[in-house]
Amino acid sequence: MEVIYDRQGPIAGVDATVMTIGTYDGIHHGHRKIVSEVVRRAKQRFFASVVVSFDRHPLSVLRPEMAPLRLISLDQKIELIESLGVDYLYLLTFDDERVSQSARDFVYDVVIDGVKAKEVLVGSNFRFGHKREGDVEFLSAVGSEEGFDVFGVGLSMVSEVLKSTRPDADQPISSTLIRRMITSADLSSASALLHRHHSLRGVVVGGDQRGSGELGYPTANLEIPSQLAVPLDGVYAGTLRPLGSSQPYLAAISIGTRPTFYPSGGPRLIESFVLDFDGDLYGREVEVGFVEYLRPQIAYESIEELISQISKDVRDVRVKVVLGPP
Repeated sequence: MEVIYDRQGPIAGVDATVMTIGTYDGIHHGHRKIVSEVVRRAKQRFFASVVVSFDRHPLSVLRPEMAPLRLISLDQKIELIESLGVDYLYLLTFDDERVSQSARDFVYDVVIDGVKAKEVLVGSNFRFGHKREGDVEFLSAVGSEEGFDVFGVGLSMVSEVLKSTRPDADQPISSTLIRRMITSADLSSASALLHRHHSLRGVVVGGDQRGSGELGYPTANLEIPSQLAVPLDGVYAGTLRPLGSSQPYLAAISIGTRPTFYPSGGPRLIESFVLDFDGDLYGREVEVGFVEYLRPQIAYESIEELISQISKDVRDVRVKVVLGPP
């Protein structure tokens, strides 16, 4: 897949494409359905397949105070879209100029000139342009004038993936809903809607060395961008993978303020004890995957009691996380 930023100009070397456009935070089940259909239709017509997305969440420019925490980084978005067999990712710079662009100018700038679309697939609730003035009906009208077809795709519902008896079964799958699941530690539901475990990427930084000293369980402390969605405080069974490696390792992951050592509240940290790993991770970028919530953070009466609990957590990780082939 080739990644092209709009500031580089239009996609070169193609005469016709099938495209979709959206924020696509998380690349969840509903996103995958649309993108997979774009790829299928493009192959059927011998066109190129294109996903048009943004280099940042639009609300981070429109209303920064209301911008949601992102499910994935831009690098993760690129990798996940590529895994679906897309030919081109066309990334739009979402800035003040883009905010003020009319819906009609957006269509000519992006859909017609930028990616040379012959078919456009978007969610039925898709809105775009200045003050969200454009919708599927408007896009279809311009398409009739300019020679491209538009298909509004029905939203995927939670009941397509999870049990229909759930209270939210009749809701559309959305990044907002998945974000809520993650921050309430409902990881099994989030994983099912994402088709993968929620993960965070960041750089391993130095800590207070209690893990390797007092506790006997050295941890990799993760520094992550503040705009990413972090699960509820607690201890998790999961994985850690150094970027550049295909090999994930089992990990016991703690999120929180370490109440045993900081009863009044310390800095919020993401710490991972990596099982069966012998190496130096400091300064390296890693990806931490959250598989299952194990327990809340607790202030223990003694270091010995905490060490005993960590030992149990490690045993639970071995039981609950199954690694596939490297």
